[in-house]
Amino acid sequence: MLLTAQRPVDFDDHPIVRKRYLVATPTIDLVTQRIVKQIRLRNPGAILYGYPRFGKTSSIRYVIHYLHETFPGAVCVNFRCETHKSGSEDSFLIALLTAVGHREPLAGKISRKRHRLLEHICVLADRSRKDWIVFFADEAQKLQVIEYEWLRDLHDALELKGIRMITILVGQPQLLDQKSALRKSMNTQIVLRFMVTEIRFGGIVSAEDVATCLAAYDESCYPPESAWTFTRFFYPRAFAAGMRLSTYAHALWKA
Repeated sequence: MLLTAQRPVDFDDHPIVRKRYLVATPTIDLVTQRIVKQIRLRNPGAILYGYPRFGKTSSIRYVIHYLHETFPGAVCVNFRCETHKSGSEDSFLIALLTAVGHREPLAGKISRKRHRLLEHICVLADRSRKDWIVFFADEAQKLQVIEYEWLRDLHDALELKGIRMITILVGQPQLLDQKSALRKSMNTQIVLRFMVTEIRFGGIVSAEDVATCLAAYDESCYPPESAWTFTRFFYPRAFAAGMRLSTYAHALWKA
């Protein structure tokens, strides 16, 4: 019998082939625990910064998945910031309404959109039975000062409703420069709400980090309840003979 016929799913349906999988790196584990602490302390905002292509966007998906497991029902909103020549509150509200899952993000004037956004978030928070929500703003270095002000308005309106809005600004190191610029321009109301904590997102820096990543392939299974680890799926004969990717970490790092 062919090895492909023995696998539980077709080769092309595996998450690795489809690029729809996540494995924890030491950095992602550290970031996750920092964000969990942020939530437990109800700190309103943090900067998660790192260089491009380091996996920050993927880490958001991992963190959200972890938060849903750790805090069942938690409301986690992930929205991507876009470049605009000038701030448009209407476009900004549409993006937020879409991110929170509102069925009619385009309907109504700006004042009505503001009301529906606040109302919808309150409903989500009530269903979750929690007094907090988490916003992940991806590519946050693109945010303009006026957009921070709109986020601040939402933050303050939710605070009056008894809901803590915890915002994680995810972006490139220039976010730190923006924080300094906001301080110098006396926009401390933005800094104190959204930039209290700084979390650095680093890359793989040692053979031990490589081993941790490769071990995730040796241990993660698909389908989830099966015994088919990622490594076994792609190297069934070698896996049966005892091969594990993590044992090659030092050789790979050296190479």
